[in-house]
Amino acid sequence: MVAVPAGVWHGFRALEETVLEVVAEQRIGTVYPVRHSDGQVELVEVHRADMPWGRPPPEGGEWTSEEEMRAILQTLDMDV
Repeated sequence: MVAVPAGVWHGFRALEETVLEVVAEQRIGTVYPVRHSDGQVELVEVHRADMPWGRPPPEGGEWTSEEEMRAILQTLDMDV
């Protein structure tokens, strides 16, 4: 069991196939580590209404499009 205080960046990686049971969450958002062509890694938050624990974009922002999502997934840095 893991309990993470509000406002604390955190994440997990499954090293083998497993079942994840989320007991409680509230619009926590989803962040991906993206490696840019210059080698820098950036944490990119996506805003998708179709993600189970997604949250809306900040005021004035937009939802992450399918095209943007595909680009993010193609540049994931799995070593982070």
